[in-house]
Amino acid sequence: MTEGHCYQSGARNILVVADYSAWLAINHLSVNDVNEDSISKYEQFRQQHRRPFLSDHAALIRLLRLLRGINATTPVAKIVLQPLAKIESDFEQYLRQNYGHCETSVIRHRTPLRKFLQQCCPAGVSDFASLSGTDTRQFLVQHAHDQSPSSAKNMCWTLRSFSRYLLYKGYTTCDLSCAVPSIRTWSLTALPGHLSEKQIEKVLNTCDRKSAVGMRDYAVLMLLSRLGLRANEIVLLKLDDVNWHAGSLNIRGKGRTLFVSTLAPHSNFSSSAGISGIAASALNRAKVTLERKGAHVFRHSLAINLLQAGATLAEIGQVLRHKSHDTTRIYAKVDIGGLRALAMPGVYTMNAFCQTLHEYVALRRSLGHKFTQPARDLEGFVTFLMHCNTKFITTKLALEWATQSPGKNASWAIKLSYVRGLARHLQITDTRTEVPAVGLLSYNSSAKPYIYSVAEIQALLEAALALKPAKA
Repeated sequence: MTEGHCYQSGARNILVVADYSAWLAINHLSVNDVNEDSISKYEQFRQQHRRPFLSDHAALIRLLRLLRGINATTPVAKIVLQPLAKIESDFEQYLRQNYGHCETSVIRHRTPLRKFLQQCCPAGVSDFASLSGTDTRQFLVQHAHDQSPSSAKNMCWTLRSFSRYLLYKGYTTCDLSCAVPSIRTWSLTALPGHLSEKQIEKVLNTCDRKSAVGMRDYAVLMLLSRLGLRANEIVLLKLDDVNWHAGSLNIRGKGRTLFVSTLAPHSNFSSSAGISGIAASALNRAKVTLERKGAHVFRHSLAINLLQAGATLAEIGQVLRHKSHDTTRIYAKVDIGGLRALAMPGVYTMNAFCQTLHEYVALRRSLGHKFTQPARDLEGFVTFLMHCNTKFITTKLALEWATQSPGKNASWAIKLSYVRGLARHLQITDTRTEVPAVGLLSYNSSAKPYIYSVAEIQALLEAALALKPAKA
Protein backbone atom coordinates (compact mmCIF):
# COMPACT_ATOMS: atom_id res chain seq x y z
CA MET A 1 0.00 0.00 0.00
CA THR A 2 2.93 2.35 0.66
CA GLU A 3 3.85 2.07 -3.02
CA GLY A 4 0.43 3.33 -4.06
CA HIS A 5 -1.30 0.07 -4.96
CA CYS A 6 -5.06 -0.01 -4.63
CA TYR A 7 -6.80 -2.68 -2.52
CA GLN A 8 -7.62 -4.87 -5.53
CA SER A 9 -4.05 -4.74 -6.87
CA GLY A 10 -2.56 -5.45 -3.43
CA ALA A 11 -4.90 -8.41 -2.90
CA ARG A 12 -3.93 -9.89 -6.29
CA ASN A 13 -0.21 -9.56 -5.47
CA ILE A 14 -0.74 -11.34 -2.13
CA LEU A 15 -2.61 -14.20 -3.86
CA VAL A 16 0.23 -14.64 -6.36
CA VAL A 17 2.84 -14.70 -3.60
CA ALA A 18 0.74 -17.20 -1.59
CA ASP A 19 0.43 -19.50 -4.61
CA TYR A 20 4.18 -19.23 -5.23
CA SER A 21 4.82 -20.15 -1.57
CA ALA A 22 2.59 -23.23 -1.93
CA TRP A 23 4.44 -24.22 -5.11
CA LEU A 24 7.77 -23.95 -3.25
CA ALA A 25 6.44 -26.25 -0.49
CA ILE A 26 5.15 -28.84 -2.97
CA ASN A 27 8.57 -28.94 -4.66
CA HIS A 28 10.37 -29.14 -1.28
CA LEU A 29 12.05 -25.76 -1.73
CA SER A 30 12.83 -23.29 1.05
CA VAL A 31 13.07 -19.53 1.23
CA ASN A 32 16.75 -19.81 0.26
CA ASP A 33 15.61 -21.13 -3.12
CA VAL A 34 13.70 -17.96 -3.95
CA ASN A 35 15.60 -16.58 -6.95
CA GLU A 36 15.20 -15.74 -10.61
CA ASP A 37 15.45 -19.39 -11.66
CA SER A 38 12.68 -20.65 -9.34
CA ILE A 39 10.46 -17.71 -10.27
CA SER A 40 10.89 -18.57 -13.95
CA LYS A 41 9.94 -22.21 -13.32
CA TYR A 42 6.93 -21.16 -11.26
CA GLU A 43 5.76 -18.82 -14.04
CA GLN A 44 5.90 -21.72 -16.49
CA PHE A 45 3.81 -23.78 -14.06
CA ARG A 46 1.37 -20.90 -13.61
CA GLN A 47 1.04 -20.49 -17.37
CA GLN A 48 -0.12 -24.13 -17.65
CA HIS A 49 -2.24 -24.58 -14.51
CA ARG A 50 -3.40 -21.10 -13.46
CA ARG A 51 -4.81 -17.95 -15.02
CA PRO A 52 -1.81 -15.60 -15.07
CA PHE A 53 -2.16 -11.82 -14.91
CA LEU A 54 0.09 -9.11 -16.28
CA SER A 55 1.21 -7.95 -12.83
CA ASP A 56 2.24 -11.44 -11.60
CA HIS A 57 5.90 -11.15 -12.61
CA ALA A 58 6.24 -7.68 -11.07
CA ALA A 59 4.77 -8.98 -7.78
CA LEU A 60 7.24 -11.88 -7.63
CA ILE A 61 10.22 -9.64 -8.44
CA ARG A 62 9.04 -7.25 -5.72
CA LEU A 63 8.98 -10.20 -3.25
CA LEU A 64 12.50 -11.25 -4.30
CA ARG A 65 13.80 -7.73 -3.85
CA LEU A 66 12.23 -7.54 -0.39
CA LEU A 67 13.71 -10.86 0.77
CA ARG A 68 17.17 -9.90 -0.46
CA GLY A 69 16.86 -6.56 1.28
CA ILE A 70 16.51 -8.32 4.67
CA ASN A 71 19.09 -11.05 3.76
CA ALA A 72 16.42 -13.76 3.93
CA THR A 73 17.46 -15.41 0.68
CA THR A 74 20.57 -15.85 -1.45
CA PRO A 75 22.04 -12.66 -2.96
CA VAL A 76 22.17 -11.94 -6.66
CA ALA A 77 24.37 -14.43 -8.46
CA LYS A 78 27.32 -12.91 -10.25
CA ILE A 79 26.47 -12.67 -13.92
CA VAL A 80 29.11 -14.10 -16.25
CA LEU A 81 29.05 -11.97 -19.36
CA GLN A 82 29.56 -13.40 -22.81
CA PRO A 83 32.79 -12.29 -24.59
CA LEU A 84 31.12 -9.59 -26.71
CA ALA A 85 28.96 -8.40 -23.80
CA LYS A 86 32.11 -8.16 -21.64
CA ILE A 87 33.81 -5.98 -24.28
CA GLU A 88 30.72 -3.78 -24.48
CA SER A 89 30.58 -3.40 -20.69
CA ASP A 90 34.31 -2.55 -20.45
CA PHE A 91 33.98 0.01 -23.24
CA GLU A 92 31.06 1.73 -21.50
CA GLN A 93 33.04 1.86 -18.25
CA TYR A 94 35.95 3.38 -20.20
CA LEU A 95 33.66 6.11 -21.55
CA ARG A 96 32.37 6.95 -18.07
CA GLN A 97 35.77 7.07 -16.38
CA ASN A 98 37.96 8.60 -19.11
CA TYR A 99 35.51 10.93 -20.83
CA GLY A 100 32.87 11.53 -18.17
CA HIS A 101 30.00 10.57 -20.48
CA CYS A 102 26.53 10.58 -18.96
CA GLU A 103 24.37 7.47 -19.18
CA THR A 104 22.41 8.83 -22.14
CA SER A 105 25.59 9.28 -24.19
CA VAL A 106 26.83 5.83 -23.22
CA ILE A 107 23.57 4.20 -24.31
CA ARG A 108 23.85 5.80 -27.77
CA HIS A 109 26.96 3.73 -28.45
CA ARG A 110 25.38 0.36 -27.70
CA THR A 111 23.49 -0.44 -30.89
CA PRO A 112 26.22 0.49 -33.44
CA LEU A 113 28.96 -1.10 -31.30
CA ARG A 114 26.99 -4.33 -30.92
CA LYS A 115 26.45 -4.50 -34.67
CA PHE A 116 30.15 -3.81 -35.34
CA LEU A 117 31.36 -6.48 -32.91
CA GLN A 118 29.00 -9.11 -34.27
CA GLN A 119 30.11 -8.47 -37.85
CA CYS A 120 33.83 -7.66 -37.55
CA CYS A 121 34.88 -9.24 -34.23
CA PRO A 122 32.63 -12.27 -33.60
CA ALA A 123 35.37 -14.10 -31.66
CA GLY A 124 35.90 -11.18 -29.29
CA VAL A 125 39.33 -9.99 -28.13
CA SER A 126 41.19 -12.48 -30.35
CA ASP A 127 39.93 -10.66 -33.46
CA PHE A 128 41.24 -7.25 -32.41
CA ALA A 129 44.83 -7.96 -33.51
CA SER A 130 43.76 -8.51 -37.13
CA LEU A 131 41.37 -5.54 -37.17
CA SER A 132 42.33 -2.92 -39.76
CA GLY A 133 41.17 0.47 -40.92
CA THR A 134 39.72 -1.17 -44.03
CA ASP A 135 37.38 -3.26 -41.86
CA THR A 136 35.97 -0.21 -40.07
CA ARG A 137 35.64 1.73 -43.33
CA GLN A 138 33.86 -1.13 -45.10
CA PHE A 139 31.51 -1.58 -42.15
CA LEU A 140 30.61 2.11 -42.21
CA VAL A 141 30.04 2.16 -45.96
CA GLN A 142 27.81 -0.91 -45.68
CA HIS A 143 25.60 0.44 -42.88
CA ALA A 144 25.77 4.24 -43.39
CA HIS A 145 22.40 4.28 -45.20
CA ASP A 146 20.58 1.93 -42.85
CA GLN A 147 19.09 4.87 -40.96
CA SER A 148 19.11 8.67 -40.99
CA PRO A 149 22.27 10.78 -41.57
CA SER A 150 22.36 11.67 -37.87
CA SER A 151 22.41 7.96 -36.98
CA ALA A 152 25.27 7.46 -39.45
CA LYS A 153 27.20 10.29 -37.75
CA ASN A 154 26.55 8.60 -34.40
CA MET A 155 27.98 5.38 -35.86
CA CYS A 156 31.16 7.26 -36.85
CA TRP A 157 31.38 8.66 -33.33
CA THR A 158 31.09 5.13 -31.90
CA LEU A 159 33.73 3.67 -34.20
CA ARG A 160 36.21 6.46 -33.43
CA SER A 161 35.68 6.13 -29.67
CA PHE A 162 35.98 2.34 -29.82
CA SER A 163 39.17 2.59 -31.92
CA ARG A 164 40.74 4.82 -29.26
CA TYR A 165 39.59 2.36 -26.59
CA LEU A 166 41.36 -0.49 -28.43
CA LEU A 167 44.57 1.55 -28.57
CA TYR A 168 44.24 2.53 -24.90
CA LYS A 169 43.82 -1.11 -23.84
CA GLY A 170 46.71 -2.28 -26.04
CA TYR A 171 44.56 -4.46 -28.29
CA THR A 172 45.83 -2.60 -31.36
CA THR A 173 49.16 -0.91 -32.09
CA CYS A 174 47.83 1.95 -34.22
CA ASP A 175 44.95 4.39 -33.90
CA LEU A 176 42.23 3.13 -36.24
CA SER A 177 40.06 6.17 -35.58
CA CYS A 178 41.90 8.01 -38.38
CA ALA A 179 40.46 5.48 -40.85
CA VAL A 180 36.85 6.36 -39.97
CA PRO A 181 35.57 8.84 -42.59
CA SER A 182 33.20 11.66 -41.76
CA ILE A 183 29.53 11.77 -42.76
CA ARG A 184 28.49 14.98 -44.48
CA THR A 185 25.06 16.27 -43.55
CA TRP A 186 23.34 19.43 -44.74
CA SER A 187 21.80 21.74 -42.21
CA LEU A 188 18.60 23.70 -42.81
CA THR A 189 17.59 21.36 -45.66
CA ALA A 190 14.12 20.54 -44.34
CA LEU A 191 11.26 22.44 -42.80
CA PRO A 192 10.54 21.53 -39.16
CA GLY A 193 7.15 19.95 -38.61
CA HIS A 194 4.80 22.10 -36.57
CA LEU A 195 1.22 22.51 -35.40
CA SER A 196 -1.03 25.53 -35.72
CA GLU A 197 -2.65 27.12 -32.69
CA LYS A 198 -5.95 25.40 -33.49
CA GLN A 199 -4.25 22.01 -33.77
CA ILE A 200 -2.50 22.52 -30.42
CA GLU A 201 -5.82 23.37 -28.78
CA LYS A 202 -7.35 20.28 -30.36
CA VAL A 203 -4.55 18.11 -28.93
CA LEU A 204 -4.93 19.66 -25.46
CA ASN A 205 -8.69 19.08 -25.50
CA THR A 206 -8.16 15.33 -25.97
CA CYS A 207 -6.89 15.06 -22.37
CA ASP A 208 -9.49 13.97 -19.81
CA ARG A 209 -8.77 16.53 -17.11
CA LYS A 210 -11.12 14.79 -14.67
CA SER A 211 -8.73 11.83 -14.32
CA ALA A 212 -5.24 11.73 -12.83
CA VAL A 213 -3.72 10.51 -16.10
CA GLY A 214 -5.45 13.24 -18.09
CA MET A 215 -4.31 15.95 -15.68
CA ARG A 216 -0.71 14.74 -15.86
CA ASP A 217 -0.77 14.51 -19.68
CA TYR A 218 -2.36 17.97 -19.91
CA ALA A 219 0.35 19.47 -17.70
CA VAL A 220 3.09 17.81 -19.79
CA LEU A 221 1.56 19.03 -23.06
CA MET A 222 1.23 22.55 -21.66
CA LEU A 223 4.95 22.59 -20.77
CA LEU A 224 5.77 21.35 -24.26
CA SER A 225 3.51 23.72 -26.19
CA ARG A 226 3.55 26.89 -24.06
CA LEU A 227 7.11 26.90 -22.66
CA GLY A 228 8.86 24.85 -25.35
CA LEU A 229 10.58 22.55 -22.85
CA ARG A 230 12.46 19.56 -24.18
CA ALA A 231 11.29 16.07 -23.23
CA ASN A 232 14.39 15.33 -21.16
CA GLU A 233 13.97 18.65 -19.31
CA ILE A 234 10.47 17.61 -18.27
CA VAL A 235 11.77 14.23 -17.11
CA LEU A 236 14.35 15.97 -14.89
CA LEU A 237 11.84 18.50 -13.52
CA LYS A 238 11.40 18.22 -9.73
CA LEU A 239 8.82 19.55 -7.30
CA ASP A 240 11.46 21.83 -5.79
CA ASP A 241 12.01 23.38 -9.24
CA VAL A 242 8.51 24.91 -9.18
CA ASN A 243 8.28 28.31 -7.50
CA TRP A 244 4.54 28.52 -6.96
CA HIS A 245 4.59 32.05 -5.53
CA ALA A 246 6.76 33.59 -8.27
CA GLY A 247 5.19 31.50 -11.03
CA SER A 248 8.58 30.36 -12.35
CA LEU A 249 10.38 27.10 -13.11
CA ASN A 250 13.97 25.98 -12.71
CA ILE A 251 14.89 23.56 -15.47
CA ARG A 252 16.97 21.36 -13.10
CA GLY A 253 16.84 20.71 -9.38
CA LYS A 254 16.88 18.15 -6.59
CA GLY A 255 13.92 16.62 -4.85
CA ARG A 256 10.94 14.51 -5.71
CA THR A 257 10.12 14.03 -9.38
CA LEU A 258 7.26 16.18 -10.65
CA PHE A 259 5.84 13.69 -13.19
CA VAL A 260 5.61 9.94 -12.48
CA SER A 261 3.96 6.91 -14.06
CA THR A 262 0.31 6.32 -13.27
CA LEU A 263 0.82 2.65 -12.38
CA ALA A 264 2.06 1.67 -8.93
CA PRO A 265 4.70 2.04 -7.57
CA HIS A 266 4.48 5.43 -9.39
CA SER A 267 8.15 5.59 -10.36
CA ASN A 268 9.63 8.48 -12.31
CA PHE A 269 10.21 8.30 -16.05
CA SER A 270 13.52 6.62 -16.82
CA SER A 271 14.05 8.58 -20.04
CA SER A 272 12.48 11.16 -22.33
CA ALA A 273 10.73 8.34 -24.24
CA GLY A 274 7.87 8.45 -21.72
CA ILE A 275 7.23 12.14 -22.43
CA SER A 276 7.42 11.52 -26.18
CA GLY A 277 4.91 8.70 -25.74
CA ILE A 278 2.47 11.04 -23.99
CA ALA A 279 2.82 13.55 -26.84
CA ALA A 280 2.42 10.90 -29.55
CA SER A 281 -0.70 9.46 -27.88
CA ALA A 282 -2.29 12.90 -27.67
CA LEU A 283 -1.51 13.60 -31.35
CA ASN A 284 -3.04 10.25 -32.34
CA ARG A 285 -6.19 10.97 -30.30
CA ALA A 286 -6.50 14.35 -32.05
CA LYS A 287 -5.97 12.61 -35.42
CA VAL A 288 -3.20 15.05 -36.39
CA THR A 289 -1.17 13.92 -39.40
CA LEU A 290 2.57 14.53 -39.08
CA GLU A 291 5.66 12.83 -40.47
CA ARG A 292 7.15 12.58 -36.97
CA LYS A 293 4.97 12.50 -33.88
CA GLY A 294 6.85 13.29 -30.71
CA ALA A 295 7.45 15.86 -28.03
CA HIS A 296 9.77 18.06 -30.11
CA VAL A 297 7.04 19.02 -32.58
CA PHE A 298 5.47 21.21 -29.86
CA ARG A 299 8.79 23.04 -29.45
CA HIS A 300 8.93 23.71 -33.19
CA SER A 301 5.30 24.81 -33.13
CA LEU A 302 5.94 27.35 -30.37
CA ALA A 303 8.84 28.88 -32.31
CA ILE A 304 6.94 29.08 -35.61
CA ASN A 305 3.79 30.48 -34.02
CA LEU A 306 5.89 33.14 -32.27
CA LEU A 307 7.56 33.99 -35.59
CA GLN A 308 4.21 34.34 -37.33
CA ALA A 309 3.01 36.58 -34.47
CA GLY A 310 5.88 39.00 -35.16
CA ALA A 311 8.58 37.85 -32.72
CA THR A 312 12.20 38.21 -33.81
CA LEU A 313 14.61 35.28 -34.09
CA ALA A 314 16.60 36.64 -31.14
CA GLU A 315 13.48 36.62 -28.96
CA ILE A 316 12.59 33.11 -30.07
CA GLY A 317 16.12 31.95 -29.23
CA GLN A 318 15.75 33.33 -25.71
CA VAL A 319 12.41 31.56 -25.18
CA LEU A 320 13.82 28.24 -26.43
CA ARG A 321 17.10 28.76 -24.53
CA HIS A 322 19.31 28.19 -27.57
CA LYS A 323 23.04 28.55 -26.95
CA SER A 324 23.78 29.56 -30.54
CA HIS A 325 21.87 31.88 -32.87
CA ASP A 326 22.53 29.40 -35.71
CA THR A 327 20.17 26.93 -34.03
CA THR A 328 17.33 29.45 -34.17
CA ARG A 329 17.88 30.43 -37.81
CA ILE A 330 16.22 27.25 -39.06
CA TYR A 331 12.90 29.00 -38.40
CA ALA A 332 13.79 31.82 -40.83
CA LYS A 333 12.67 29.67 -43.75
CA VAL A 334 9.29 28.45 -42.47
CA ASP A 335 7.20 31.57 -43.02
CA ILE A 336 5.93 30.37 -46.39
CA GLY A 337 3.22 33.02 -46.55
CA GLY A 338 5.75 35.79 -46.10
CA LEU A 339 8.03 34.31 -48.74
CA ARG A 340 5.19 33.92 -51.24
CA ALA A 341 4.38 37.60 -50.80
CA LEU A 342 7.67 38.41 -52.50
CA ALA A 343 6.30 37.37 -55.87
CA MET A 344 3.09 37.78 -57.86
CA PRO A 345 0.88 34.65 -57.86
CA GLY A 346 2.35 32.17 -60.33
CA VAL A 347 4.80 34.71 -61.84
CA TYR A 348 8.37 35.55 -60.90
CA THR A 349 9.32 39.09 -61.79
CA MET A 350 12.84 40.43 -61.86
CA ASN A 351 12.29 42.26 -58.58
CA ALA A 352 11.11 39.04 -56.95
CA PHE A 353 14.24 37.20 -58.14
CA CYS A 354 16.46 39.99 -56.80
CA GLN A 355 14.63 40.05 -53.47
CA THR A 356 14.87 36.27 -53.10
CA LEU A 357 18.56 36.36 -54.01
CA HIS A 358 19.08 39.05 -51.37
CA GLU A 359 17.29 36.88 -48.78
CA TYR A 360 19.35 33.82 -49.78
CA VAL A 361 22.69 35.65 -49.60
CA ALA A 362 21.76 37.15 -46.22
CA LEU A 363 20.83 33.70 -44.92
CA ARG A 364 24.13 32.13 -46.06
CA ARG A 365 26.16 34.98 -44.56
CA SER A 366 24.23 34.76 -41.30
CA LEU A 367 25.40 31.14 -41.08
CA GLY A 368 29.06 32.20 -41.20
CA HIS A 369 29.79 32.03 -44.95
CA LYS A 370 31.52 35.00 -46.61
CA PHE A 371 29.68 34.18 -49.86
CA THR A 372 31.40 36.97 -51.82
CA GLN A 373 32.13 35.30 -55.15
CA PRO A 374 28.92 33.21 -55.18
CA ALA A 375 26.87 36.38 -54.64
CA ARG A 376 28.55 38.07 -57.63
CA ASP A 377 27.98 35.07 -59.89
CA LEU A 378 24.36 34.66 -58.82
CA GLU A 379 23.69 38.33 -59.61
CA GLY A 380 24.86 37.58 -63.14
CA PHE A 381 22.61 34.51 -63.23
CA VAL A 382 19.59 36.59 -62.19
CA THR A 383 20.38 39.10 -64.95
CA PHE A 384 20.58 36.18 -67.39
CA LEU A 385 17.13 35.00 -66.25
CA MET A 386 15.76 38.50 -66.87
CA HIS A 387 16.99 38.45 -70.48
CA CYS A 388 15.43 34.99 -70.94
CA ASN A 389 12.10 36.32 -69.61
CA THR A 390 11.57 33.18 -67.55
CA LYS A 391 9.25 32.65 -64.59
CA PHE A 392 11.31 30.01 -62.78
CA ILE A 393 14.69 28.28 -62.81
CA THR A 394 15.20 25.26 -65.08
CA THR A 395 18.14 22.91 -65.43
CA LYS A 396 18.51 23.84 -69.10
CA LEU A 397 18.86 27.55 -68.33
CA ALA A 398 21.27 26.86 -65.47
CA LEU A 399 23.52 24.80 -67.76
CA GLU A 400 23.32 27.40 -70.51
CA TRP A 401 24.41 30.17 -68.14
CA ALA A 402 27.15 28.13 -66.43
CA THR A 403 28.78 27.13 -69.74
CA GLN A 404 28.81 30.61 -71.29
CA SER A 405 32.57 31.06 -70.83
CA PRO A 406 34.60 29.55 -73.73
CA GLY A 407 36.37 26.26 -73.19
CA LYS A 408 35.44 23.65 -70.60
CA ASN A 409 36.99 24.62 -67.28
CA ALA A 410 36.48 24.19 -63.54
CA SER A 411 34.42 27.37 -63.23
CA TRP A 412 31.50 25.70 -65.03
CA ALA A 413 30.91 23.16 -62.26
CA ILE A 414 31.49 25.78 -59.55
CA LYS A 415 28.96 28.20 -61.06
CA LEU A 416 26.41 25.41 -61.44
CA SER A 417 26.85 24.52 -57.76
CA TYR A 418 25.98 28.14 -56.84
CA VAL A 419 22.78 27.90 -58.89
CA ARG A 420 21.98 24.55 -57.27
CA GLY A 421 21.99 26.13 -53.82
CA LEU A 422 19.78 29.01 -54.92
CA ALA A 423 17.37 26.59 -56.63
CA ARG A 424 17.03 24.53 -53.46
CA HIS A 425 16.16 27.72 -51.62
CA LEU A 426 13.56 28.76 -54.22
CA GLN A 427 11.98 25.32 -54.49
CA ILE A 428 10.47 25.80 -51.03
CA THR A 429 8.09 28.47 -52.34
CA ASP A 430 7.81 27.43 -56.00
CA THR A 431 7.73 23.70 -56.74
CA ARG A 432 8.26 24.39 -60.45
CA THR A 433 11.88 25.29 -59.74
CA GLU A 434 14.26 22.63 -61.06
CA VAL A 435 17.37 21.83 -59.01
CA PRO A 436 20.31 20.88 -61.28
CA ALA A 437 21.53 17.40 -60.44
CA VAL A 438 24.99 16.89 -58.99
CA GLY A 439 27.56 15.70 -61.54
CA LEU A 440 26.12 17.35 -64.65
CA LEU A 441 29.39 19.22 -65.08
CA SER A 442 32.66 17.79 -63.86
CA TYR A 443 36.22 18.93 -64.37
CA ASN A 444 39.40 17.46 -62.99
CA SER A 445 41.46 20.51 -62.13
CA SER A 446 44.35 18.47 -60.71
CA ALA A 447 47.01 17.71 -63.33
CA LYS A 448 48.67 14.31 -63.17
CA PRO A 449 51.97 14.83 -61.34
CA TYR A 450 55.26 13.65 -62.83
CA ILE A 451 57.05 11.23 -60.52
CA TYR A 452 60.84 11.42 -60.76
CA SER A 453 62.79 8.17 -60.53
CA VAL A 454 65.74 7.73 -58.18
CA ALA A 455 68.18 7.92 -61.11
CA GLU A 456 66.62 11.17 -62.36
CA ILE A 457 66.79 12.73 -58.90
CA GLN A 458 70.47 11.74 -58.63
CA ALA A 459 71.17 13.26 -62.06
CA LEU A 460 69.44 16.51 -61.06
CA LEU A 461 71.52 16.74 -57.89
CA GLU A 462 74.78 16.13 -59.79
CA ALA A 463 73.82 18.74 -62.42
CA ALA A 464 73.02 21.24 -59.66
CA LEU A 465 76.45 20.68 -58.06
CA ALA A 466 78.16 21.25 -61.44
CA LEU A 467 76.55 24.65 -61.89
CA LYS A 468 78.86 27.66 -61.50
CA PRO A 469 77.83 30.85 -59.69
CA ALA A 470 76.25 33.47 -61.94
CA LYS A 471 79.00 36.08 -61.22
CA ALA A 472 81.95 33.66 -61.18
